[in-house]
Amino acid sequence: MQFAYTIVYVADVAASLAFFERAFGLKARFLHESGSYGELDTGAAGTALAPLFFGVDALTSTWFTIPLGPLGSVDFVTSTIFDIGVYLVVIGLVLDVLRSLGAEVDRQTLASAANSRSADTRGVNA
Repeated sequence: MQFAYTIVYVADVAASLAFFERAFGLKARFLHESGSYGELDTGAAGTALAPLFFGVDALTSTWFTIPLGPLGSVDFVTSTIFDIGVYLVVIGLVLDVLRSLGAEVDRQTLASAANSRSADTRGVNA
C-alpha cells in the first residue's frame, strides 16, 4: 500500500508550497504556470522503504530503544515520524485558516472605519 496524494485548497498556492518547503523541508515538485496548483515531493517511496534498513518488510513499523543513561531509555516507533508529519500539516492548515479569518476581520474593520469616517464627513458638510 502506498499513499497516493492529498488535495488541499489554499488561496495562494505558491506561498503554501514555500511554507511547506521552509517548515518541513519538503521540495516543490512543480508549480503550474497558472499558479492554481502545485505538488510537493513527499518522498513516499523513502518512507515506505525505511523499514528495510531494520531488516523487516517495507511498510512495517519498527521500534527501537534509545538509552538515555541514568534517565532510563525511550522506546521509539518509526510510525511516530508519520504521526508527527500529520500533526504538523494539521497545525499548518489550522494556522492558515486562522490567518485567513484574521485578514477578513481586518478588512471588515478597515471598511467599517472608512464608512464611519465618510458618514462623519457628510454630517459636517450638511
